[in-house]
Amino acid sequence: MAPKLSKSDKQALIVTHLQATGTCHTLKDLEKTLPSVASINSIQVKEYLQALTDENQIRVEKIGSGNWYWSFGSDEKVQRERQLDRVLTEVEKARKSYTEMGAALAAESTRRKQDEEQAILGFVTVPIPIPSTATTTSDGTNSTTNPDSTSLTPNEMETGAPNFTSGSVSEIRQKLMEVRADLEAEVHRLRVAETGGTSLRQKSVLQLRRELAGFRQQALQWTDNLYVLEQHLRELAVGDQEIVTAVLHECYGDEYVDGGLRELE
Repeated sequence: MAPKLSKSDKQALIVTHLQATGTCHTLKDLEKTLPSVASINSIQVKEYLQALTDENQIRVEKIGSGNWYWSFGSDEKVQRERQLDRVLTEVEKARKSYTEMGAALAAESTRRKQDEEQAILGFVTVPIPIPSTATTTSDGTNSTTNPDSTSLTPNEMETGAPNFTSGSVSEIRQKLMEVRADLEAEVHRLRVAETGGTSLRQKSVLQLRRELAGFRQQALQWTDNLYVLEQHLRELAVGDQEIVTAVLHECYGDEYVDGGLRELE
């Protein structure tokens, strides 16, 4: 017993028959021939012809007092090319939007990373102040001097470091104490700067993660839109997987994998 044909199978048999004849047919003629071709009743012929006409798989024209039906292979090719052009236009718009969104996401990520690095560098780079003391001169005016400069020899001022090989033990000890005090003050400033830089870095990273999550959500939304267009493409292609694969591969480019668009990582 032959398997029962579905409605789409019967429609395909009707289209194939009309294309094979290569001529036009009246409704009366088709009511005689199609029942044996597509295994349908004669009273169903008009219903099937109307469905195929609505789907643009066959053409009909009223000539005189009756309708004439036909389906040529060239007409089908032209129709498929038109459908393909429409789909390509829609996919190109979606791909352009997807590309622009990806570029904006990458640019924003780079900018945020640069801002974070600059902020951290701004905290680490701390100027070292030169301590100074105020003295009163013989004429009663105040004079601000650097104690290190008054205690440095010409050689010390040239090299920028105290000379511990000259002077008495007490003078050398005094210089060492001053250097130690300056170093301890600088260590304290650096620790404060490090603490502030860590807080800023943590805050920037958290903010960046939130914004990246938002961009990812937008990218997923556009991906869903592309899936909708894929479904529309499959409907327009009427099950022709070869056309669907060719269009997807051309539109997605490097983002194409077997079956469609590569998933976001």
